[in-house]
Amino acid sequence: MRAIKFGELDPPPSQLEESRILIQHLAQRSHVMATILAHHPHGLALPLANMQRMLADKIEINRFAMW
Repeated sequence: MRAIKFGELDPPPSQLEESRILIQHLAQRSHVMATILAHHPHGLALPLANMQRMLADKIEINRFAMW
């Protein structure tokens, strides 16, 4: 084991700047998402939900085609 000096624990300024930008970006995106959700009270349509609906429609069409 080796001793660690307190100065070695301080991140370089460039690393601090990158973290600040990332946190700022995440904060702005959460603000945008809150606005989007406020305008869509029933929620957002996810791609998976659309695929499930399309699959159900295809199954229904094929079921009628077989009879």
